[in-house]
Amino acid sequence: MRVSGILALVAAVGLGAHPAFAAPERDDGPLGTRDLNGPWPEDDLAAAFAAYSAWGRWEMLYARAQGIERLARTRATRALRFLSRRYAKPRKPFALEERYLIASSLRHFRGASRLPGIEALAKRWGRKDPWLLYQVFCLEASQGRFPAERTLNDDRTPALGAAAALEASAACGAPDRVAETVSRVLKADRIGRNAVEQRLWIGACVGALRSLQDRSALVIERDLPPLVDVLDRDDVAPLSKRLIARFLSLLLRVDADWIAAAPWRRFVAPKAEQEPPAGRTRTRPRPEFMGTRVRAGRRIVYAIDLSDSMLAPLSPREKQELVRERDSSPQGTSPSAGKREGAPPFRWGATPTRLDAVRFHLAESVQQLDSTSRFAVIAFGDDARLFDSTPRLVSPTSRVVGRLLRELRGIRPRSADDGSRGTRLMGQTDLHSALRLAYRVTTHGIVPEEEAAHGAEALAEGADAIFVLSDGQPNRDAFPGESAPLLIPAQEGRTGRFRDPETGDWKDYRLGPSAAYVSKYVWFGPYRHIAYFRRDLERLNLFRKVEISAVGFGEADRQWLRACVEAGDGELNWVGGPDEPSPQ
Repeated sequence: MRVSGILALVAAVGLGAHPAFAAPERDDGPLGTRDLNGPWPEDDLAAAFAAYSAWGRWEMLYARAQGIERLARTRATRALRFLSRRYAKPRKPFALEERYLIASSLRHFRGASRLPGIEALAKRWGRKDPWLLYQVFCLEASQGRFPAERTLNDDRTPALGAAAALEASAACGAPDRVAETVSRVLKADRIGRNAVEQRLWIGACVGALRSLQDRSALVIERDLPPLVDVLDRDDVAPLSKRLIARFLSLLLRVDADWIAAAPWRRFVAPKAEQEPPAGRTRTRPRPEFMGTRVRAGRRIVYAIDLSDSMLAPLSPREKQELVRERDSSPQGTSPSAGKREGAPPFRWGATPTRLDAVRFHLAESVQQLDSTSRFAVIAFGDDARLFDSTPRLVSPTSRVVGRLLRELRGIRPRSADDGSRGTRLMGQTDLHSALRLAYRVTTHGIVPEEEAAHGAEALAEGADAIFVLSDGQPNRDAFPGESAPLLIPAQEGRTGRFRDPETGDWKDYRLGPSAAYVSKYVWFGPYRHIAYFRRDLERLNLFRKVEISAVGFGEADRQWLRACVEAGDGELNWVGGPDEPSPQ
């Protein structure tokens, strides 16, 4: 039986109601500004500790995550002390993930009057975990202090710490002081001596201005000129200039990627001084994939869903939308547009399945990349892996593209493991692992997980744009764990329905004759729940500022793809599927 069916049956017999597996409530507010369930009263602390202890007996990351959340929501001083000690000595396995979850839970303590031991924790672990440092700076800013000012006045503060302070001050501080601080950073000689430091400083300034925009506190004529002036500095690397160009393009709604100041000054000057820009607005074609485009990126990762449901035939509506989208593309309408010499042709008329459509469009997108670009392709299903032809971010040479096309053509369905007549690709949908891997890919290879969000190689040589394509609801992550032994009662004759996350179809089941028995179940980690997924994307992109665009097929869960796009300020395109957003 497929895993989705097993989980549905488990829920039917009552295990799904166990408190350790209660899904977190929706988090509709902006990341970092709204709690999952609001603060819990102080007198509920005993119940929270009891729940944490009960969940702790289950050696699963999701159970730990629930216990951490329950404790943090009490906002109690004792809970904060306990979580600080647990951060310093996390449990195996998944010790690194437990630290990330504890750091994320500190958002519940914002505005609290007492924060015992938290500064000592940040001083000890902040260099290794800037996500913790950022959360502690957010606590400081929520108390009316301004950590960005303190770090700017201390020349000994590393660029990573200063960037975290500026981002936190923007997220939780006073908008007028944030604007002044950003202007001071950009006008002074504080943006770094090398490409990595520049990326951190300028990324923090861009992130701070983005926060001002979200809070309707951004004044274009006042706050943007210092950022625009940086584009004329010879000592600033193109990597950072492209980040500025992408932000200005998004904010000013201009399809341009200038890395010189003059064209942008026409948009940020007072209205009386504005003139229409002369000449071309783009220095190169925008990389495009199935109706979504990159604003200014050069190092692109394609994360492609190869779950079993990608074998579904293309509906007439999907075919029509793909053809219409392609014909309206500014890159050209010929199937061979941008194709490199010697590349085998892909025939659009012979694409009966979603997989075939992806093969065609991925091949076309890669062939349109210019020689300054780098790219990698990730396939994900039950897990995530790089294509053999792109073990790192590689140049789109004829040889590399030819190997990729052969690899694409070699993707074939296989017989289902259960002996049925069905066929499989890579199983179900692990979107979280695919994005984690995308942040680890660099021009030199794969960096360790703990360096993906802020390491020097990841910042200087990692991806700056990601295309995500999926047609299902993410239903697993890379952190499974076994439950404690459970008594499963006899449930003969029990009936119910469950929805297959891969196809979206509703299926009926009926339990046959059975007796009570003891068993264990494998449960996946917290990142198969949207609230945890969003927070982890915020962590990954806090310093990296990767642009994420997404394409959804048919029954794909719009909530998840929208979370990707919101985290990466990218574009979202839909092929087929319902006219209205799916229920949330």
